[in-house]
Amino acid sequence: MCVSKELLAESIELKEKFNKEHTKLKEKQSIADKKIQDLLHKVELHSFSASEGYKLARMIKDARLERRVVNNEIIKLGKIKKIFSFDEIKYSKVLSNQIQTLNNRTYTPRILKDLF
Repeated sequence: MCVSKELLAESIELKEKFNKEHTKLKEKQSIADKKIQDLLHKVELHSFSASEGYKLARMIKDARLERRVVNNEIIKLGKIKKIFSFDEIKYSKVLSNQIQTLNNRTYTPRILKDLF
């Protein structure tokens, strides 16, 4: 296999890996969002003591920090993912066509036509 095809295959694998990681992070973000909503509804719908209120506030803060870490990773991954926003089928065809063109090319002598 030629180097260009190997690199294209590797880049496609890397793109798939980024997509899987992005999906996992989105799921983690969704879970964190749901935790936060559960805590906020507890605060909204129930009475509690100052001590319980502090515990709830601490739980909300921890859930928000957890979500922030995940969200920051999603943003970073999104920036890198843009690099891989190519259509691998299209590029595979273009690459195959270019390789075929290179394989079928012939040299036309410029000066020393008698050599050929």
